[in-house]
Amino acid sequence: MKKFILSGMLMFLVTSSFFTYGQVLGISAWSQGLCINSKAYGAVTSTATWATSYSWSVNSGSCSGTQTPGINGLSTLITYPCCGIYTVSCVALSGTSTLSTVFQTVSVACNTAANLSVTSTAPGGSLCSASSCTLSGLGGTTYTWIPGNILGANVIVAPTSNICYTLLATNALGCFNMSPSYCMSVIPTYTLSIGGNTNVCLGGSTTLSLSGGPSFNTQPGNNNSANPVLTPTVTTTYTICSCGAGVTCPSSSTVTIFVNPPPTVIIGGTSTLCAGTSLTFSALGNAQSYTWSTGSTNTLITVSPLVTTCFGLIGTSVAGCTNNALNCVTVSPSPTLSIGGSNTVCLGSSIRFTASGANSYTWNTSPAINTPTLSALPTASVNYMVYGTGANGCIGFTNLIVIPNAACSDVWPGDANSDGIVSTLDVLELGLQFASTGMARTPGGNSYIGQYAGNWTGTISTGKNKCHADCNGDGVVNNADTVAVVANFALTHAFKPAGPGANTDVSLVASQNYAYPGQWCKVNVVVGSATKIISQLYGIVFDLDLDQTYIVPNSAYLAYTPSFLNAANQNIEFRKAQLLNTKIYAASVRTDLTNVSGNGKIAELWFKVKADAPNNSSINLTVSNAQMIGNLGALIALTGGTTSVLVSTNLVGIENMDAFENSVQFFPNPARDKLIFQNSRHEETSYLIYDLIGQLVVEGKFSDASTLEIGALANGTYLVKLESDSGKAFKKLIIEK
Repeated sequence: MKKFILSGMLMFLVTSSFFTYGQVLGISAWSQGLCINSKAYGAVTSTATWATSYSWSVNSGSCSGTQTPGINGLSTLITYPCCGIYTVSCVALSGTSTLSTVFQTVSVACNTAANLSVTSTAPGGSLCSASSCTLSGLGGTTYTWIPGNILGANVIVAPTSNICYTLLATNALGCFNMSPSYCMSVIPTYTLSIGGNTNVCLGGSTTLSLSGGPSFNTQPGNNNSANPVLTPTVTTTYTICSCGAGVTCPSSSTVTIFVNPPPTVIIGGTSTLCAGTSLTFSALGNAQSYTWSTGSTNTLITVSPLVTTCFGLIGTSVAGCTNNALNCVTVSPSPTLSIGGSNTVCLGSSIRFTASGANSYTWNTSPAINTPTLSALPTASVNYMVYGTGANGCIGFTNLIVIPNAACSDVWPGDANSDGIVSTLDVLELGLQFASTGMARTPGGNSYIGQYAGNWTGTISTGKNKCHADCNGDGVVNNADTVAVVANFALTHAFKPAGPGANTDVSLVASQNYAYPGQWCKVNVVVGSATKIISQLYGIVFDLDLDQTYIVPNSAYLAYTPSFLNAANQNIEFRKAQLLNTKIYAASVRTDLTNVSGNGKIAELWFKVKADAPNNSSINLTVSNAQMIGNLGALIALTGGTTSVLVSTNLVGIENMDAFENSVQFFPNPARDKLIFQNSRHEETSYLIYDLIGQLVVEGKFSDASTLEIGALANGTYLVKLESDSGKAFKKLIIEK
């Protein structure tokens, strides 16, 4: 007898065999641990070579067992209904002939065997795939579940397909029993498919497409549609299930809808524009692409609207989200300018124009004139253009083409040689032209105004027409013409040379024809001339002598300007005013040990004319003690010039200015590093300086006078607004460094 384990069960093998045709037959059957109503298998352990079938039988003195033949008779399931000794036999047959017969004795205990039962948490034995249930066995003390050889009374199983479980159990006495098969059906769950866009823009929605189940529910939102429309405000994970009535095994899945913020979209650029000009907008923000309302997809666009217009910008992010911005441009009108003055002038004579329609003006002359009036001496057809800036900062322009008339002259009584000033030289000219005759002027006379005269035959010493020698306009040159010379002696007019003298090294050139009481006057300091180049110049010194009879005390100021001597702003520049001695001492020297050669303006002398200065009075200015130095240190004396500025209180063509605008002034203009404000009314006045795009760059207040440092302002044109309780005025400021 041998003891061994088969399929996890304890078995005893009793083999009885004999030789038949050299064949050996063996069987095994349960012989221990069997109780009433127990079941156990018998099996052939060694086979006969020529056996074609096997026959089983079970016998007992008190009760016979029952058996279920196995496949081909190799095994059988035997039920032992009674306790006692059983004989299990197996006959190997070849056809109807017996090849071999073997026997095994099985002992069945009379103890009452465990009545096994199996229960499950799966209703009706049905279970959804991917789910689990608990199998529970009763009636034993040890339990083994087959298949799987799972130990325990209560086990959790999760089958993936239909399956039958058998419970093998023993009780406390060692009785063994086997439960009937407990079969479970596994119901497959639905495989859900989710389609649709999982990225939305803030405020937008997406529609999902659900399939793979009989019905659907989407949470949050409790939406039962197969095509739910979702509008999340933040990134949200939705749970979608196929569940509800009629769904035995529900399935679920999740999907995350990402909410993308709109891009930042900003239009960079001003919202004001002057008519006839253009401005550039820039697309700013974090969008990937931009589209303007004009249709452009560029980052920058230039627009020139004629009326107030709104421009839109749409920005699109990488995620396809959009945002927009709007900039409405207010179009301000440009001033409408007009020029008062004739478009014809006698050749060799001056003409005066007066611009109107704006707050400040700039003529296209060289250098530019920044006053409403312009005195000119055209020698050929000239197109005079004036630019005017309105109170809103917008600029307009107009022009006038002047054609000189060679058949006439503009005569100023007393200026017999037409050199621009009445002087003793005119007496000499009368002697040269004495007894000459020609067309008389209408009305003629000695009044010092420009008078139209038809040209005579011949010329005077300056090359002008001989009619200038007829000072009183009676048609003949004689002693009577000296009356005009006496009456208008030292008076000047527009013919006064605008440039330095040909033989003068340092000249003074007034930037205007007349000085006006209570107004600022500018005189340029000019080194050399177009016909006299100053060579090997490293530094210069000179004194300015001022006749202060009609100059406001302590108002004179010398301002250096960019020039051929100081183009890079590297010079050491010096000024010392000792106005009690009627002098300003000046010096400008380079610092790079390099000489220069050239000519032109190097500085400006500013002064204010006394309010009570009489008409036709002169302000005399002189350059003295002028010297230059080269980079080797050698001093060379220079010649200095003299000029006179005529005071006028009532000249033809000079417009009457507003009283407040007359009372507030600033100088120098053009300015470089300082600006001096003055108000003759002695009242608190505010100043606001704007650039040409309307941005406020400097502001402040003053009462009598104030000095403002403007070194930080860039070169260019600015608009200065002056305002007090008495009124307000707008003036143009030019900064040149």
